Amino acid sequence: MFNRGGGNLGLMLNLLACSIVGVLTIVIYSVLIQLFAAAAMLINIIVLVGVGTISAGLVWHYYKTFWQQLD
Repeated sequence: MFNRGGGNLGLMLNLLACSIVGVLTIVIYSVLIQLFAAAAMLINIIVLVGVGTISAGLVWHYYKTFWQQLD
């Protein structure tokens, strides 16, 4: 079921792209914390708000486009 639609190549490229984006995100976050250690709490709050906003947006999007249609 995982290889439907995009095929094996599409699945592999998607996995590779997501891995690269994840590694870059962690590296940038780590560098910011190292460079601005005095403002680590502020950086963490900004990241928490960003992750929360993105998560809430995705939940809302899937609720509107998928779950609401099942009701």
